[in-house]
Amino acid sequence: MRKRMANATALIAALLIFSAVPAQATNFFVPGTHATIQGALNAASAGDAVVVSAGTYSENIVMKLGVQLIGAGPEFSTIDGGGVFSAVSVPYGASHDTRVEGFTIQNGSNETGGGIRVQAGSSPTITNCVISGNHASARGGGIYVDNQCSPVIEFCTIRDNHADEGGGIYIQTSNPVIRWNVICHNSALVLGGGVHIAFSQSATVEHNSIAMNSVEMDFGAGISFANCVASVHYNVIALNSGSAGLWASGSALTNDCNIVWGNSGGDYSGVAPGANSFSADPMFCDAENCDLSVSGSSPALNADGCGLIGALTAGCDFTSTEHTTWGEIKSKYR
Repeated sequence: MRKRMANATALIAALLIFSAVPAQATNFFVPGTHATIQGALNAASAGDAVVVSAGTYSENIVMKLGVQLIGAGPEFSTIDGGGVFSAVSVPYGASHDTRVEGFTIQNGSNETGGGIRVQAGSSPTITNCVISGNHASARGGGIYVDNQCSPVIEFCTIRDNHADEGGGIYIQTSNPVIRWNVICHNSALVLGGGVHIAFSQSATVEHNSIAMNSVEMDFGAGISFANCVASVHYNVIALNSGSAGLWASGSALTNDCNIVWGNSGGDYSGVAPGANSFSADPMFCDAENCDLSVSGSSPALNADGCGLIGALTAGCDFTSTEHTTWGEIKSKYR
């Protein structure tokens, strides 16, 4: 009897040890193990990665919860939505380990979220992507984020997207982290040429370069906030047209160390500049072509009390200013 009990105890212990060992993550390769991105995502499980080789993939994909989707880099791997639906959709329940990285995401079209549509209750990480040439008939030409989400959008270039509201990004009733992005040449009919955030209780907008965006109505050309609580620091908001560069209504913004300059509808509306914010030419290298790196003598590089302002460091007309690479910047936030 004792021997049987001992054997049973040993078996239970072994089962407990086995169940405590995490399942081995699997990498799925496109076009290696699967011909399409969606096919690889369908085969993957939480903790797995789908690794996509260089090429253009004409798909409208739906992400899998807990799966990392990794391209060869935005200059090499492209997801093309074909103008028929959102290029990438993120379903309910995603957390930050649901990750989209290293793609150009283009030619998506939908009522909301032409490029990437994040459904309610989902909080993915979107990093190192170029999101361009997408359209939404209502909200979020580049990215749309629905209610009760906390996404991280970082190290991306969001350009040449269009919507009625939030040409580049539209976020509602969610708490995003938007950092280290270049947001340029987006357009909106009503509000938020570059970005619009509504009814957020804790939005973080830091180290972005927001320039050359436009809006037709007078409700925020660069970035706009409606009924928000937000932290807005270390951003360059410049050369946006049609309304104020930084626009707010019914919002409590903690904002400082921003350069807000040269916006055709004024620099601020509904919010005052922070103590260390200022208005000066950031000296972009080539804003017309969305190169928002700055001259080596730019005031954004080492502002008093602030340090680096904006998403990018020196890219032209170098001086003795120390140059920081994207990789070095990213390593501080991993």
